[in-house]
Amino acid sequence: MSVRQYDIAVIGGTLSARIAAALLAKSGQRVLFVRQREATAPTWFHSSLFLQNLLGLLGGRSCFA
Repeated sequence: MSVRQYDIAVIGGTLSARIAAALLAKSGQRVLFVRQREATAPTWFHSSLFLQNLLGLLGGRSCFA
C-alpha cells in the first residue's frame, strides 16, 4: 500500500470549502478534499451548474469517492 501525502485537508462540501480547495490546488498545494456524500443532492444543485463551471475555471475538479 502506498502512502499519499497532502499539504492540507479541506473538510466540508460548502461552496467556500470547494473554492478554497480549488484555489489551494491551483497554487500548487497538494489538497485532500473530503465531504460527506449526500443521499440526494440539494435542489439548488440540480438547477445551477455554475458551481462546477466555477471550479473548472479555478482549476479544480470534482471527485466523488
